[in-house]
Amino acid sequence: RRRRTLVLIAVVVVIAGAAAAAAVVSTSSTKVATPPRHRPTPSPTTPTALTGWTVPGIHVIGGPVLADGNILVLDTTTVGSMQLAALDPRSGKVLWQQPFSPSGIQPLVLVEPVAVGDVALDLTPSGGATNPTVTIQGVDVATGQAAWTVSSPVTVVDPPSLCTAAQNVFCLDVTGANGTTQLLQINPATGALGPGVVGPQTLMTSGLYQTQASPPVFEGVSDAGSVLWTSPVSSLFGGAQYTPQAGFDFVTDDGLDVGTVGVTSVNGDENLGEYKTIGVGAVTGTVSWSTPGALDCFGVLPVAPSFLCRYSGTGTYVNGNLSTTGVSLTLEGLNPTSGGTTWTQPLASAQSMTFGTVPVADADHIVVPLAGGPALLDLTTGQTSPIAAGSVFWCGQSQRANVQAAPAALSGGQRVGVSLFSPCTAQGTPSGTIPSSAVSGVGVSVDGLFVWASSGGLTASPVPH
Repeated sequence: RRRRTLVLIAVVVVIAGAAAAAAVVSTSSTKVATPPRHRPTPSPTTPTALTGWTVPGIHVIGGPVLADGNILVLDTTTVGSMQLAALDPRSGKVLWQQPFSPSGIQPLVLVEPVAVGDVALDLTPSGGATNPTVTIQGVDVATGQAAWTVSSPVTVVDPPSLCTAAQNVFCLDVTGANGTTQLLQINPATGALGPGVVGPQTLMTSGLYQTQASPPVFEGVSDAGSVLWTSPVSSLFGGAQYTPQAGFDFVTDDGLDVGTVGVTSVNGDENLGEYKTIGVGAVTGTVSWSTPGALDCFGVLPVAPSFLCRYSGTGTYVNGNLSTTGVSLTLEGLNPTSGGTTWTQPLASAQSMTFGTVPVADADHIVVPLAGGPALLDLTTGQTSPIAAGSVFWCGQSQRANVQAAPAALSGGQRVGVSLFSPCTAQGTPSGTIPSSAVSGVGVSVDGLFVWASSGGLTASPVPH
């Protein structure tokens, strides 16, 4: 899924467009590039009852992602430059690190490692950490050596992703020297370029993009690289106030692109009651259904079932963050095929759900604030139940990392990073016990270990049973 956080946009990226398609990059022959840069491997801590290992020297801002038996993360060095790193999941040993640049990617959109098979994608700085131009490379996951290189430096304007129905092609939105924004499809095995598509700029979900146009426009793109349909966001959502620049969250479900965009704030106030979620035909661009509420509260929780956050009231931005004081919130189960409501649960507070700070039991259950106190909510059925004594959950904390990068990729010198998780009680206080569920949205499971990004570094523990 793709999402953008609900905070003020402090940086506006303006990119020149072009009416006609133009080739902006070409691939070089396969070769070995500069060897991976190594630094002294941070020593994992001695295994304890709580953790299998922790590498405190790894400050994770993207990942972890499992690739060819290794763990990939994006982390930052002590001076704030980003790097792509591979670790042995069994020991926590850092195998290699390569410089990585967020290029011209918006600061409020999360960047994560992407890999297909034994090849990971790296955006290598071409002109220094604060220059947005990068060289695109395919990197061998085992060694960190470059398997292929795309020869022409470009500026990448959206996080790399895996596209096509099989999720086996690298896709990037880039600009070249002529200012043209183009969607590139790259064969992970060879680095060969597929057909380029001029116009797509920001991926919403697989095959659905925001274009360069203003006011904002969405378009559907096929696996073969052809444009299927184009429509203004205002037409899809039913009003000029709807814009992905104020936040978005989309998923693909049974032939529909299902999602939410934010609402333009006025003098720092945003009418949260105007949020809508729509189901759009991925091939046709036709709106199949529309219903009030924000999909999954803009995707802030690592859970599986789709649900709606139906607000009533106006939120206010304070120091760049959305305050929901005086706003009411009701959660509703969503049938993504029809847009129908399957269950309803009013909450006693809106703030914790809005920013994803509620404890998570597993992919289907979260702790929610009710009038009578915290309760466990089943997101599949809408049923609530008392919380058993001694229960342990996952609690996430959002992060904004200080990063050395081009101005277009930063807001106040920072970028949004992956949420950092730790064991907690139903009240959100720290716990010394690992939760009983290895939630895929929290971390990855490999070789009997569960690996996740924590405030103390990259952490691994025996997979809970």
